[in-house]
Formats: sequence, C-alpha cells, structure tokens
Amino acid sequence: MTSSALPTHGRLARAYSAEVAELLVNPTAAVQLLLDERFSPGGQAWTGGHAREDGSGASGYRLTVERSRELLTVCPPIGTLRRDVVVSAAFRKLDGPPGGTYGLIVRDPGAAVGGGGTASNRFYAARVSDRGEIGVWRRESDHWVDLVPWMTSTAVHQGPDTNVLTLEVVGARLTFVVNGVVVATARDAALDSGGVGVCVGGPGNDVLLRHFTVHSVGQA
Repeated sequence: MTSSALPTHGRLARAYSAEVAELLVNPTAAVQLLLDERFSPGGQAWTGGHAREDGSGASGYRLTVERSRELLTVCPPIGTLRRDVVVSAAFRKLDGPPGGTYGLIVRDPGAAVGGGGTASNRFYAARVSDRGEIGVWRRESDHWVDLVPWMTSTAVHQGPDTNVLTLEVVGARLTFVVNGVVVATARDAALDSGGVGVCVGGPGNDVLLRHFTVHSVGQA
C-alpha cells in the first residue's frame, strides 16, 4: 500500500499541538496506514461488487441506496477491530433526490473481521448532505443519537462536487474534518472499538466513493 494522497488532520496534523506534545513525551505512540483503497476500474470492491468509472471518467466504488431503504452501509475488510483511528474518504454525488447524505463510520463493534460487509446496528457516523450540512451521531439499532445535530457548514461542497471527509476518533473524542476544515468535535464513550466504513443516506441517493484510507493510532 502507498501513502495516502488525502489530506490528514487531527492526530496526523502538525497543527494539533496537544497531539504533537503527546508524541514527544510518548515515543511509543505510532500511526500506521492500514488501508489505502483507490478503486481501480474493474477491480474487486469490498462486498463483491466492482469499481467503475463515472461519466467524467473518474474511477470509484458506486454506492446506491435502494428506493425502499433509508441507509446503505459498507465496511471494508481491515482485520482486527480498532479503537483509535483516522478515516478519510473522497465522495461525489452522482444522482438522486436533493437532501441525500454520505459519510464515514467508525467503532462498529459488530463489523465482520476480515471479510468486510455491511455495518451492524451500532456505530459512530459523521455525515454531510448535498445541501451543505454536517453532523455527527451514534447509531443505536433503528435510530440516531445526536452528538452534533445537522447544521450548515460553508466547508461542504454542495450538489455533485467532490467532498473529502476525515473522521478521527481517539479515546472519547471525535473530530470531523471536511475539505481541510474542522467542522465538528464531540465526546462520547459509549463505543470503545470496532470496524470502519462508509454510509450513504436517502432513498435513491447515488454516490461515488473515489478514495478511502484508514490509519490506526496506537502503540508501535
């Protein structure tokens, strides 16, 4: 795997003075690249589908929510479930009704180890909407627990423009970054570790996942 081309923030950013200070006093702290997925056209995707190109020639993993459903979740095979991670992805809306959403999943305790698949019914999610909104939640069975309710953010590119999302979870702190801007922080200790993935919301929402990376933050 090669180094990620996606911008990094939170634990991986030099501007995070508190995290840099921790690294200086704790030399065993380490950041490790676990996954760098670029979805080459025709390659095997996480759940048995295939990567493809959109109309502009850009390659990615196409994720479409069925008209009868509200949410689609997909988790890649990364092996051991993790506690502290930095997950980044580049998304672009292809089609679907206005108001569709997409985002990142962390600490899914029910995620399958090794083979990937869909998320379970408990996880953290940070999402954006194609109307320029952001939010952070904990999913509990069939409902969302607000950590940061929907709010407008000028950092979000609306409509079909690409958005690069990063979600860092370290301890009880979650930091959500959109296109290089920290848009939300939250604290919640309900979920301790788990798998990672992506989610797409809204019946008929059609999204291209163009790049996905996972870094673990922990002991060397």
